Order: sequence, then C-alpha cells, then structure tokens
Amino acid sequence: MSPIVVSAYLHETRMVLAQTRAPHCSEVEGTLALLRLIALAGATVTADALHCTRRMAAALRARDADYVLTLKGNRSRLARDAAALFARAGDGPPFAEAGEQGHGRREHRVAWVIPAPELAERHRFRDLAALGRIESWRKVGDGPEIMQGRLFVLSRVMHPHELLATVRNHWRIENNVHWELDVVFHEEACRTRKDHAPVNLALLRKIALNLLRAHPAQKSLTMKRQRAGWDDVFLIELLTYMR
Repeated sequence: MSPIVVSAYLHETRMVLAQTRAPHCSEVEGTLALLRLIALAGATVTADALHCTRRMAAALRARDADYVLTLKGNRSRLARDAAALFARAGDGPPFAEAGEQGHGRREHRVAWVIPAPELAERHRFRDLAALGRIESWRKVGDGPEIMQGRLFVLSRVMHPHELLATVRNHWRIENNVHWELDVVFHEEACRTRKDHAPVNLALLRKIALNLLRAHPAQKSLTMKRQRAGWDDVFLIELLTYMR
C-alpha cells in the first residue's frame, strides 16, 4: 500500500510549507502531526470535512490559529443544528456575492455568515463562533446549471466577502499543487513503492515546485524545469534565489 502524505499550503506565497507521512495511513492523525511543525499564530487554517472535528478545532486554537472547516454529514448533529439556524435566520443575515466567467464556464457564489457561539458549548467544539454558508451556481457550456450548498464552522465572525475569498483560496492546493505535481512532475505515474522512497520523492518534488514558483522568470513551470536540466547556471540560480 502506498503511504498517505499530507501537506500544508500557503496560498499567499503559493508554496508548500511542510509535509508529513500519515501514521497508519490516517490522514487525520497525519494532519494533526503536520500542524505541530508550523507556526500558526494569526493564521486562518482551512480544511475539508474530514477534519471538522473537536480535536482539530482544539489543536488549531491551542496554536492561536483561526479555522474555517467544511461541515458535512459526518458531523450530523452539528450539521443539523447549523442548517436549522440558517433556516430560522432566513434572508436576514448580511451576504456577499462573487462570480466569474471564462473558458465556457459561468459561476455565481453567495455567502452568508451568522454568529453561533451557543453551538460551541452544545457540541463541545472549541471557540466555535460563527457558521458560514455558501451557495454556488455553475454552468458549463450548454449543460444544465448545477447548484451546490456548503456549510462551514468558523472560529471568528468574518465578513461574508472574507468567507468567499477564504474558501476559494482553499481549493488552490488542488490547482496549484496537486494538479501541477501530476502534470509537471508526473507524480501519479511514479511507481516507486519501497521503504521511504515514496515519501522522500514527494518531498523533493514539493521543494522543486517551490523553487520553480519562487523564481521570477516569466516562463511556465515546465519550461523552467527543462531549462534547469539544460543550463547549470540557471539551475544554480534557482537553488540560490531568495524572494
């Protein structure tokens, strides 16, 4: 079985901050261990519904970090209470809208945030201060319009515009890390399985990705990588470049 590796990504710098191997293939335990490697004070950490747990909330608040955690059915009672609060609030809470269009795709998103400190004690969820909801409508080409609704638990009351931006940035790890590791470095095609080699190679790929991203040359990652293989001067420049 291939090891599970979890990573932390900072969207502002577009860099992978750290990675660790998940013990016993547990992504939850691996993520909790990963957080101990990073200075988190003042940061807002986002995570998928798998990590919407009391342990994760407590671990982040203990490190002076805020959280925006996706809330789904795996936290059934909390999800029901959150949905009920939004249903009672109706159209009253302030909202924000955003949208984009391009490449044959149109998307419109609306976000709401309501204070909900009473849920922190009821569900023993440390410092839960507010709930967020985002509804999105997406249409690709001439296909049908698809509507999706998502809930989030927040450790602080944020403006709906901030929630939209935070959740949008959460997905950059898919587009700016996982996709590029596969397309530029062909990570999915790597058949290395023995001993620590898979984890070591995963780390080296992320270091290389960080270096390629940091360099200001106006070329694609693929072109930078090829040039580094052909030009030793450029390779040294990559390895020694500081922002």
